[in-house]
Amino acid sequence: MIDKINEEYLRICDNPEADLTDLYNMLKRYLYRVVKANLNFETQSWLKKQDVEDALQEILTFLLTDGIKKCNPELMKFSSYCYMTAKRRSISAYKDFLREKGLDVPDEMKSTNDGGANDSLMDSTALSDILKDTYHSNPERIFVNQQMRREYMELTKSALEIFMNLDTKPYKLVGSGYSMFLSKKYPTNNNANDLTSPTWALEQLEDVTVKSGSKDFINELNDWAQYSQFQWGPEFDENMKKEEFGKPISRLVFGDHFDRKAFENWDNSIRNKLKKELHRKEDRIGEMIDWGKSNG
Repeated sequence: MIDKINEEYLRICDNPEADLTDLYNMLKRYLYRVVKANLNFETQSWLKKQDVEDALQEILTFLLTDGIKKCNPELMKFSSYCYMTAKRRSISAYKDFLREKGLDVPDEMKSTNDGGANDSLMDSTALSDILKDTYHSNPERIFVNQQMRREYMELTKSALEIFMNLDTKPYKLVGSGYSMFLSKKYPTNNNANDLTSPTWALEQLEDVTVKSGSKDFINELNDWAQYSQFQWGPEFDENMKKEEFGKPISRLVFGDHFDRKAFENWDNSIRNKLKKELHRKEDRIGEMIDWGKSNG
């Protein structure tokens, strides 16, 4: 869907009079769970489904009018721009809902940037949790914290490059990729920590083939990463051709052959492999990074 959104956007750029219906429908499907997650719909009983629909509609109206003009495709894909805009505006809407209810806005949401820590994958590291209590309140540490943040961004990139090139079963990589990374792109109470993210991953992939899931993962990841683009390593395609359960791995449907326990095992196994590879590459990491667990 992400590729189609960007293709449709470029088509409209070439023809400003073009019909926007297809783009509207794709963006509505793509951004619905972004808005729902950032409105904390599943944890706030006073929020109604109509609140989500209204917030989404306001965002779509902006994107299909001003957003189309403001996005610079030479600097950022339109889908990435839409994701960031939807996240910022839904967080802002959530803060407005809290104020209307006379409830306190959490300290971590009081920053003037409504984008949140997960606007970009490169900001979605354990470091964001470390900095949130120190960055703004201790100006003298800003330079040090910025240096640390840059280092963590590099570690994030290194971890993903290692992850994409692991020589292991493709379904393990796709399943753990959803659990470890994409669950942080769409935070809800169903994927809030290391224990529940495998459940969320299985829910997303239950009726999906390994081939389809692998493509969706790449699209979602690259859309989130914005300025870094990733692809599966050379062994991945070869491993997809191997047979299990009487058919090529690429054609296996996750829910037909794997359960929550399998996703948990893949998650733990891949985390350990990543940590070992990262330690080999960067001795200074030490205990600073523990993928997913610090984000839970």
